[in-house]
Amino acid sequence: MTRIFARPGLTAILCLSMYAPALPAGQVELRYKFAEGQKLSYRMTQEQDMEVTSSMIPGSPQKLATRLEVDMYQKVLAGRKGGARVEVGFERVDARAQFAGNSIPVPGMDEITRVRLELDMTDRGETSKVELHDADKVGPQARQIAHDMKKSIAQFTLVLPDEPIEPGETWSVTQEIPARLGGAKDLMMKVESTNKFVGMEKQRGKRAARIDTKLKISLHGKTEQMGTPMKADMDGSGSQTSWFLVKQGHMLRVKAEFEIEGAVTGSSQGTSFSTRYKIGTKVDMNLK
Repeated sequence: MTRIFARPGLTAILCLSMYAPALPAGQVELRYKFAEGQKLSYRMTQEQDMEVTSSMIPGSPQKLATRLEVDMYQKVLAGRKGGARVEVGFERVDARAQFAGNSIPVPGMDEITRVRLELDMTDRGETSKVELHDADKVGPQARQIAHDMKKSIAQFTLVLPDEPIEPGETWSVTQEIPARLGGAKDLMMKVESTNKFVGMEKQRGKRAARIDTKLKISLHGKTEQMGTPMKADMDGSGSQTSWFLVKQGHMLRVKAEFEIEGAVTGSSQGTSFSTRYKIGTKVDMNLK
């Protein structure tokens, strides 16, 4: 049995009355839950390998590998009907890039611990009213990273189904997220996910709901960089497995792997150019 739901984006609250009707055997209601003042800490590791082939760059392809480890937190500021106001911040960031055999720091990432985000979340994981705080306390590169995080924060939380669900059932979510290629203006990246509730299983010694997700990614449209018009045509796919603590109402672990590939073309002063990207990413986020 397949159910289709519309998608938005992030985390929230559920209070079950002691008089709520019992669910049929095998069904599970997946809801984020929040207690005011609650703080959850996660460690996220990300590995990304990018290959760039360009008519404008001699010696193509160029390869860049980035390794990122982040300790981040989510704190409930205030409960609201069907959701909560939540703060997201970063306690530690270790980011390094490998290029041409050299290890170099990622500019601006060391300052990200000084900024924080506030947003509204629903009990399904939908987000709205995202605000960035303290961006004036960091340099221009960190400020740009923080603004990119603000625009894309919705992608960090799995949106849950709006009804109780049984093992084997699925729900679909479609989301559009602003994305930048280099210094170009934003394009809208479309992310379509088909989520399947596999069932309850042990993960890290805890009983959790396992959710397997298939991802379809597309980035198409016109943009510009420093007045030069460009067109992007990129597509990708991937998979994700999430383990959700049903009783506690928050995520235990998320493991994802995806790849996106395609080209950006344009013309400047009568000269056409084409840059082809191949980007592979692996993410593992764990509750500390």
